[in-house]
Amino acid sequence: MNWSKMMKINDVQQILDITNSEWNIYYELITTSLKTSTLSHMPFFNQIDNVQSISLYSLYPLLFRKEFQLSDQNLKALIPFSHNHFTSLFILDKIYDSQKVEEPIDLLILLEQYSKNMMFLSNEIHPDITENICKTLTGLYKEKYCYQYNQILPLEEERQYAYDKYSFAKIALKVFQSSSNFPKEQAILEELYASHDYFAYGRQILDDLEDFQKDYKNKQFNIYVNRFLMKYSDEALPTYDQALFRELLLESKQAFENSLNSLSHEFTYWKNYTNFYLTICEKYIN
Repeated sequence: MNWSKMMKINDVQQILDITNSEWNIYYELITTSLKTSTLSHMPFFNQIDNVQSISLYSLYPLLFRKEFQLSDQNLKALIPFSHNHFTSLFILDKIYDSQKVEEPIDLLILLEQYSKNMMFLSNEIHPDITENICKTLTGLYKEKYCYQYNQILPLEEERQYAYDKYSFAKIALKVFQSSSNFPKEQAILEELYASHDYFAYGRQILDDLEDFQKDYKNKQFNIYVNRFLMKYSDEALPTYDQALFRELLLESKQAFENSLNSLSHEFTYWKNYTNFYLTICEKYIN
């Protein structure tokens, strides 16, 4: 089961309710931005797949465009920002997980994207952003230095692990809101943050069900492994357990439902995105 590869371009278009023509316009926004970057002058630029790979995270502002009242001008700035923001996280996560730089080019990409986004953030350093940067760094630190892959972690700490890992997305949310005509009511944003926390837990469960063998081999914390050790013993070697898989799929489904139910505002496209993963859970539960 590879949840990440289940989302195709047409799925992204349906979630965001955009046409092929609109997809091409947004794709061009990102590629134009990349062509004007410092990296574009480097001889290896056309060989860098990860910086040019476009996903739903590249188009993250579109999930909130209606409720945040994002104009075309807003989106022209926010979509390249979002692409850089999330690509840099994925590269950082890749380096951090392997504990070595397998592709030195990744460091150059990180430096470039950090520089570009810090210029964008220079007028946006809100306490929410600082707090969520700290949560992201804390989550990364705990994952490597506090959580033991073969020692049981309490359920509450398990959830916090997922929340912290997804705090990077909340930085983007605050930037989107600050760039928009959306009412600056913190309560509304807090509601969206809570929805993201529930989503993060549901998504992390799915990721960990997929990667439990690889994570255990690499001595990385994994929710499925944690529950397996709870069920059997901390001496057991984690293997596929159908009942436990189903139990965690039900928990993931509940987390996505909680994400949806925590919203009093419409957030249509964010709900579409959440429902995409809710449907995956239902498919494998039944």
